[in-house]
Amino acid sequence: MVSNKPHTDLRTVWVSLKKGADLIGLATLQFPSSEYKLVAPAFISNFAIKKAFQGQGLGSYLFEQIEHYCSDYGLRKIILESTAKNTAFWQAVGFVRNIQNPTVLFKLLPTKK
Repeated sequence: MVSNKPHTDLRTVWVSLKKGADLIGLATLQFPSSEYKLVAPAFISNFAIKKAFQGQGLGSYLFEQIEHYCSDYGLRKIILESTAKNTAFWQAVGFVRNIQNPTVLFKLLPTKK
């Protein structure tokens, strides 16, 4: 029997950066249950670094943590929607534009052996 219910079992993880008790960065990552992880991508729905801490490499560091988490989980792709203002950052960490929808960017992750 084939189910019409594509990866409705999404998991949400909040990834944060703190300096002492101060929250300086936060990202929300949604990804499919293990049943769909080889075909469905992870989705970064929120990603922010406090203005006072921007330009110090912390956004790249926060994304690296997300990338490692997704790779360790066995996911093969991360997608997100980006404003024109943020596209350069995402391209710098390896994302490319979706040809059909240029506000959507994606990054393929290396497969684990």
